[in-house]
Amino acid sequence: MKRAAALALLLVACAGARKDKGERPTDGARLGSGSGAGTGLSPTLAADAALATAAAGDAGAAAGRTDMMTTLKSACELLSRKTLTVSEAVAGVGTLERDLGGRLQVIVKPHDPAFAKAQVTRLPEGDTPAGIDFEVATPGALTVAALGVEFGAYKEPPRIHPDSPYKVIFKAGPGCSVVAVVQRGAKGVADGVVPRLTLRRDVL
Repeated sequence: MKRAAALALLLVACAGARKDKGERPTDGARLGSGSGAGTGLSPTLAADAALATAAAGDAGAAAGRTDMMTTLKSACELLSRKTLTVSEAVAGVGTLERDLGGRLQVIVKPHDPAFAKAQVTRLPEGDTPAGIDFEVATPGALTVAALGVEFGAYKEPPRIHPDSPYKVIFKAGPGCSVVAVVQRGAKGVADGVVPRLTLRRDVL
């Protein structure tokens, strides 16, 4: 991503240097037409700069997805511990915002800005977490396909009610499952996006 962004900046700088030296602009730049119009770039340089900028954006999006996966894998490893308290689960994914008390969930501000919200849910008895819920900050940033690359094949549980959300379940490890809510795409859940998900603790 850094190399692509640097290329875009270099191309713009080169065009600026040519202009400062009084070089004759290309026809596209002089006439205000072509892909370099209004930028001081020739059509070829403008196209290269556009490609480099797009590549930088794509690399940034990929880096964001990688960070999200790192957060999810780390949280799954945490939940897979044989013994774990609610406060330990909270500290592992963010900072405490509000503990609703009793059997209710704990609201957490995630360390990872890719997630807008998180909450740790409790088991009915004791100070043990049942799982961690995450809400994705940017719509479309997390997909079923991306989760599949990281966690493998998924299962699609039956929907209990026609209004129930579509879900897929990935087995992320011996002690953790990823239960993702899916907004279906053209091919159903396979190319769907994930607005929120739960990391379920499977340790008994």
